[in-house]
Amino acid sequence: MVAAACAASADAPEPPQRAAPTPSDRPDGRVEDWNVAGDPAGLHVAWRSRSGDIARNQDQDLSVRLFDGATPVSGAVIVLRGWMPEHGHGFVQAPRVVEEGDGAYRIEGVRLHMRGSWQLFFDVRVSDAQTGVRSESILVELEV
Repeated sequence: MVAAACAASADAPEPPQRAAPTPSDRPDGRVEDWNVAGDPAGLHVAWRSRSGDIARNQDQDLSVRLFDGATPVSGAVIVLRGWMPEHGHGFVQAPRVVEEGDGAYRIEGVRLHMRGSWQLFFDVRVSDAQTGVRSESILVELEV
């Protein structure tokens, strides 16, 4: 799997302006395998495959952390949509999102069923007393 420029590289340290999971979020204390997409000053996601790699034509789960700036966001509605622009279609099944608390979410049943370029859209809706309801779509581009 190759993630496009909108995701953090596993070889480079995380840019300081982007909030990402802290070492305490992982038992081994590593954060290098998280990809970050979105506006670092606003809504953005840190995400990774729970199995380690994105596999083709297999159900897999993603771990996702949602942030607004450096603050974890709980209680959001997240929908993950997949799209293959070269083929004009998306996922063959709808993934299921489970909130785990403190800005953490699990997305189950993600299946990238074909080789090629994929666009993943994290459609996020959050609401709070100060800003009301906000909806954003965070794009990640992958090569599988």
